[in-house]
Amino acid sequence: MVYFQKKNEKGVLSCMFKNKKNKRKEKKELFLLKCIKNKSVRNKFLFTFLILLIYEFGSKLTLPFINQEVLKQATETNSLVSLINTVSGGSLDQMSLFAMGVGPFITASIVIQLLSSDVIPYLTQLKEQGEKGQVKTDRITRIVSIFCGAIQSFGIVYMLSSQQISTSAGGASNYVNLIDPTNYWYKIVFLVMVMVAGSMISLWFGDLIEEYGIGNGVSLLIFAGIVRRFPRQISTAISSLLTTYGSKGYTWVSLYVVLIMVLVLLVVILQFAEIHLPIYRPSSIAKDKLNYLPIKVNTPGVMPVIFAASLMTVPLQLVYLFKNTDLQKIFENYLGFQTWYSVIIYVVLILLFSFFYTKVQIDPEKVSENLAKGKTVIPNVNPGKETEVYLNSTLNHIMVWGALGLVIVAAIPYVLPLISPAITSSSAIGGTGIIIVVGVLVECKIKVEGFIKENRYEKYKQL
Repeated sequence: MVYFQKKNEKGVLSCMFKNKKNKRKEKKELFLLKCIKNKSVRNKFLFTFLILLIYEFGSKLTLPFINQEVLKQATETNSLVSLINTVSGGSLDQMSLFAMGVGPFITASIVIQLLSSDVIPYLTQLKEQGEKGQVKTDRITRIVSIFCGAIQSFGIVYMLSSQQISTSAGGASNYVNLIDPTNYWYKIVFLVMVMVAGSMISLWFGDLIEEYGIGNGVSLLIFAGIVRRFPRQISTAISSLLTTYGSKGYTWVSLYVVLIMVLVLLVVILQFAEIHLPIYRPSSIAKDKLNYLPIKVNTPGVMPVIFAASLMTVPLQLVYLFKNTDLQKIFENYLGFQTWYSVIIYVVLILLFSFFYTKVQIDPEKVSENLAKGKTVIPNVNPGKETEVYLNSTLNHIMVWGALGLVIVAAIPYVLPLISPAITSSSAIGGTGIIIVVGVLVECKIKVEGFIKENRYEKYKQL
């Protein structure tokens, strides 16, 4: 029951607005309660939590033959390891059972996706076969991921094995290697085999979550790996700033916290921002009642960052296979994320891949054809070629803003160490990780809502 003190239009409108706000709060409360009360959703949550708990436990099981003190020094300022950890959800900084995470599967997926774009006819045919073709493509991707895992694991282990620290004992300086030189190659082969096996187990965990849990399993494992590192990254950065800048440290800490909040806000905007192009059917719908064609500002999502990172990290991993120090320094200078040159190259690659992947995701020619088939037009734009040109022009404008936002978000963790030596790339909060976290949370919420509606429909069917 609603009571109005003043029975005028203004009073009625204000009361109706308050009533709507109360209804929205009730809906939110009901949604949270339904997640808890719904037995099926509750079981899915518990199963997902159990798998993530096992995955976290495996991430703490360090591999044998690894000197942890050398590993800590080798990975603390290594931006390559930090980037691979973010993209794969692994724990290379601890060299654990799940050190590689689902990284090899992601690399294999990128390779197969590129080869399916009219490069290998067989893969292109599978892409056009629908669900059956997708099953076969997924099987091929998993086989390729084993080879990718072996190559990546060997490159990373071999790269880190060259690291050493000096220790002074009895006035003499000694050097301790990451891996003891005794039976060196046997140890390398064993570590590679275990890391590949751990990556395949991680992929199996992702499949279990996909089937019996909530959300995309691979994305959730990456999400867990990123969230696991957030507290340590923030505490390390804050303590380092306070130690380095003394009395001015609190000012730097405040700026750091504000930067994180701005970064999160920018990621949310990139995730949800859309441009609505008005469309209508002249034959059946009045011109003043328009529908909309939504186009996301950040259409490719985090894929351009992953593509750019992969293109820069692979040459670095390969160059470490050679014992040429001068060559390593050249590659680190331009691809190591530790100089302004490497950051500029990274930014350019993200921009290029953003435009490329957006064109792959949205083809103006196909969209124009689909609109024509549905007898739908854009106001003041003729169907056919003119619609295609208009869509292409609009998409180019949207891509510029989306790509610039993605560049700002992705480059932050590598720009900060160049501005302030107190912050290392491993302690800087990366926008790439935040993009993945926000995307996974949104995807999980949508899936939970779908499960609740599905259960409600099943109950109505039984009545």
